[in-house]
Amino acid sequence: RQGWDAFFSDPFLSTESVKDRGVLGKIGGESLRSLYWKIYLEYFPSLETDAWTLILQKERQSYDDLKASFLTNPAKERSRDDLEVNNPLSLEEDSPWTQYFKDTELQKVIRQDVERTMPDQSFFREPSIQELMTNILFIWSKVNPDVSYRQGMHELLAPVVFVVNEDKFDPSTDPTLPSEQAIVFDSRFVEHDAFVLFSRIMRSAKPWFVVGQESSGKSKVVKAAVFDDPRGRIEQKTIPIIAHCRKIQNELIRVLDPELHLHLQGLGIEPQLYALRWLRLLFGREFEFADLFQLWDGLFADDPNLGLVDWICAALLIFLRKDLINSDYSMALHRLMKFPSKDQLNTTPAEFIASAKGLRERYAQKALQAAAPLSPVEQSAPTTVRRGNAVPWISHASNQRTNPLSPPAVTNSPAADIDARATSPGSTDDTSTNNAKVALLESRIATLWREAQKAKER
Repeated sequence: RQGWDAFFSDPFLSTESVKDRGVLGKIGGESLRSLYWKIYLEYFPSLETDAWTLILQKERQSYDDLKASFLTNPAKERSRDDLEVNNPLSLEEDSPWTQYFKDTELQKVIRQDVERTMPDQSFFREPSIQELMTNILFIWSKVNPDVSYRQGMHELLAPVVFVVNEDKFDPSTDPTLPSEQAIVFDSRFVEHDAFVLFSRIMRSAKPWFVVGQESSGKSKVVKAAVFDDPRGRIEQKTIPIIAHCRKIQNELIRVLDPELHLHLQGLGIEPQLYALRWLRLLFGREFEFADLFQLWDGLFADDPNLGLVDWICAALLIFLRKDLINSDYSMALHRLMKFPSKDQLNTTPAEFIASAKGLRERYAQKALQAAAPLSPVEQSAPTTVRRGNAVPWISHASNQRTNPLSPPAVTNSPAADIDARATSPGSTDDTSTNNAKVALLESRIATLWREAQKAKER
């Protein structure tokens, strides 16, 4: 009840102020985090509590209907008299037993993963929680047969279930509780609400679980989906998450930290080796469980469509810059796959969120600079200093930052230093390398412009 009262005690309460609490890391353990997530992920589209009751009733009933539709047992129904079809030994496609056995096998696969969820957390060893998670993942898979269940979804669901369960309350124990609060946190609907929140997350995360046939290239990690071309050719299309990983390293990092990008490229590190797990689990293995909640607070508050994920990836890479630049292939890959522990980080999740937002803003600003038309003065200037012919926020001649928004070079804050690393040009006088960077930047002006517009709309 204290958390509920604290939530509504702000005289200037608004959707934006609620989002600010998540971005700034101000949601504590007693703050009813599940309520914030329901607002951030648009389960509750507004702060009008009168509407929450109707929304909850509708969504919870919808989940009950889905369970009734998909969790069936032909032995109990016996609605069909044709024993050639309606019997466990029937091989007919339209036999209810055929689908039943397929569903049973899917549930078995899901349950095996669920039982391995976060072995260091006793909460996930409880049979009731494992049953709950299996139901949610199975129902989601049935609603989304194009993807179905993929390994890793159980780890994405786990924090959601934990948070919703943490805030549950039995309304019968306190009749004086406000009706809205009793309904929002009703312990009978933990599974229902967790399903809705998980589904909201998966609206954006779903493409990251699309898989395809393994490519015949030298990399055993890259996979491609193969499609028949109507003209008789076979076309290989990179699956979405691989393309997404490449975008982070080959577009965002190339612009934000050209030296780091060239180093990773030179080592031959494929971005999907580390970023695939970052994306699919939303950094669930990079941060300790308690810290992950705070990271997700900022992630969801910034954009319910997970738009900040790319920039958090960029912030993590730039945070590791020093280790990566001074490493060979094996050492760099080890660092990317094993993120520093909390004691080594000395940086809070909220600071990573702030750094990610700062990198997004800087990237958008550079896109605007690169895409803007040249002024008469710039048109008459030597080509080496024109926009579009030189990286606009780095002066290679003086090795000094020219971006007025760049932070000081010296800082005692590891999180603030992320931004400093992002604009550090390194020590290089190789003109051909600089020209290559410029060419790469110019080739992506259209992409930069689109990103800038998206950031501006946010």
